[in-house]
Amino acid sequence: MRRLTRAPWVRSLAAAATAGYLRLAFRLMRWRREGLETLPEGPTIFAFWHGRLMMMAPAAAALERRTFVLISRSRDGAAIAAVAARFGLGVVHGSSRNRVTGEDKGGSAATRSLLEVLEKGASIAITPDGPRGPTEEAQGGAATLSALSGTPVTAAAWSCRPAIRLKSWDGLLLPLPFARAALVAAPPLAAPEASDRAALEAHRLRIEGLLREATARADLLAGRAEPFPPAPARRPRP
Repeated sequence: MRRLTRAPWVRSLAAAATAGYLRLAFRLMRWRREGLETLPEGPTIFAFWHGRLMMMAPAAAALERRTFVLISRSRDGAAIAAVAARFGLGVVHGSSRNRVTGEDKGGSAATRSLLEVLEKGASIAITPDGPRGPTEEAQGGAATLSALSGTPVTAAAWSCRPAIRLKSWDGLLLPLPFARAALVAAPPLAAPEASDRAALEAHRLRIEGLLREATARADLLAGRAEPFPPAPARRPRP
């Protein structure tokens, strides 16, 4: 069975089915949109939590701006990349340094590639708490890219009601057709003027705060009396 699931045609079929479902759900959901009018005209760094990635591909495609997504080199990452490509999104592969072994799993090369993307005028999309968590705690990648490139960061989130929330490390939210939904973009956060450790940490904290605010706002606009709490903390995956 494992050999079958690794077959290219099976992965292609799964990507097509997933993209088809997401496209249908996106069209049938009753959307409220907030903050999209504040999006920068030029490139931006879209940041959103890993647990909210399911509808970000069709949302990004609807914006009709060239966007590249940072995706890990894992098997799960390959599946996500295949779906993203079906929405016309570019893909940059790379992961942050492994917290257990210290291995750099393509992060340095990915950073260079993302900087080139921004320099050419395209936008990028990042999950600051991915691919291993902790859930809804921003790591430093988005802040560093913003400082190095001078590109603003746009914190974004989506939500819907009703929805299915998986018991995964990230509390992945699955959309349902005909749900009441919301897509929120926070005002762009300008790049820091300095790139020393203190400035990057302050920028990281601002990104994290905006992400939490945007996510809570999306939950409330979707009709939830209380925002979803972060998924229970788990040990980082190697």
